[in-house]
Amino acid sequence: MKKRLLAIGAALLMMTACTNNFEEINTNPNEPNVVPAEFLLTHAQESILDQIYGGFDNQRIGMTLAQYWSQNQYTEESRFQYRAGTNNTTWSTIYTGINNLQEIIRINEARTAGRNENEIAVARIMKAWTYHFLTDIYGDIPYGEALNISGGVIAPAYTPQQEIYQDLLKELTEASAQINTATPGFGSGDLVYGGDLAKWRKFANSLKMRVAIRMVDRMPQQSLAAIQEAYAAGVFTSNADNAAIRYRASQPNTNPIYTDVIVANRIDYSASDVLLDQLQSRNDPRLSAYFAPAVTTGTYIGRPFGQNSANANSLNADDVSQLSRVVLSPDLPGLMMDFAEVNFILAEAKQRGATIPGTAEAYYNNGIRASIEFWEAQKARVGLPAAARATAAQVDAYIAANPYSAANYKQVIGLQKWIALYTQGFQGWAEYRRLDFTGVLRMPVDGPLISIDRIPLRREYPGDEQTLNPVNRQAAVDRQGPDALTTRLWWDVQ
Repeated sequence: MKKRLLAIGAALLMMTACTNNFEEINTNPNEPNVVPAEFLLTHAQESILDQIYGGFDNQRIGMTLAQYWSQNQYTEESRFQYRAGTNNTTWSTIYTGINNLQEIIRINEARTAGRNENEIAVARIMKAWTYHFLTDIYGDIPYGEALNISGGVIAPAYTPQQEIYQDLLKELTEASAQINTATPGFGSGDLVYGGDLAKWRKFANSLKMRVAIRMVDRMPQQSLAAIQEAYAAGVFTSNADNAAIRYRASQPNTNPIYTDVIVANRIDYSASDVLLDQLQSRNDPRLSAYFAPAVTTGTYIGRPFGQNSANANSLNADDVSQLSRVVLSPDLPGLMMDFAEVNFILAEAKQRGATIPGTAEAYYNNGIRASIEFWEAQKARVGLPAAARATAAQVDAYIAANPYSAANYKQVIGLQKWIALYTQGFQGWAEYRRLDFTGVLRMPVDGPLISIDRIPLRREYPGDEQTLNPVNRQAAVDRQGPDALTTRLWWDVQ
């Protein structure tokens, strides 16, 4: 950032010193002045999702915060000690991706002719998804002023999370309405839907429901109204609508989990006993999609969550269940939101009084079924044997054995939604914080490495912000609460 400021200052001095023919002299006729919007979208989607699914975000932090995975040897993150440098990288990489999305909007708005409303709408939806990811990790973040460098804002104010949520609902509503499926949008450069605008509209409406249900304990009437609006506008109706970056079987376009484990030849993660115990006790058909049997015994064994390094190293990786062939496949979709989650949102909304058709129980059952069917398709994709595949009767039996309970809806929806959000670590962690389902997540078996008496509720702000944007960061801390892992976000009502 210091280098950037120096560069800006030097540029301003040069502009005041020599303005005659400056633009003509310094324009390279062989290079375009404007990057095509489709290239910007591709880069933004790939950089944001690769960062979020990469080793130091979803893998080391998201998947351990949700307690889906245990760490085989380097166990700091599963004991709530996080590396400052990776936090800075997350922040800067994702804001760079957001800026690329904003550039798509700026390019189109600057056109005197050929403005593409569909390109603007898709960029707005991607921005909303990414901002929602960020605010649900940190709370208050730079939002309203975050992308106004051209306007001279190099130290943006932090927007309160409540205001961010209100604006995300507005953005998604407007973006959904802005889409015109009769006119072109992006093409193959769209790594999520390949330019399918009808699916982008469904994603906008489905994401609006995710935002709305997350704030339901703070603003119940507005939350349920937004869910009703989104449902009426059209949400996911099958797994074919799932929003996901479509990774490929060959590098460099492979899923970051495959890249960080198989390509890098690192065995850093295994099945957490927290998740594996739930799957085994319920005879869950997703078990073989999520994990592999232990090499030494051929049975499923979870590694105790939150071991210290000595205990982790004393338990051989072959003696516990590692990640499955499915999870380690190079073309595993990088899920952003899926049909199962939509059903769980509708189940909760219906239970809370939303005016939508159907019953809470039916949506809950459909959520479980959609998740199992998605993972059954992934088993088939990698060629798991028939013995590892669930029959329709087994799926029905599982749903019957895990019935809906209106009297205990937060517990049953929370647990099944958490299981279904596997690979989406940060989303699983968010639902645990919001629904407070009990008897599942636990403190590290060997204790935390920091002074904390509970599972973290947020991520601390990056250290770079304390150096480069101290006044605005401090204003957010004064408003939100201490910059600590135990400070609740606005929507997290105890």
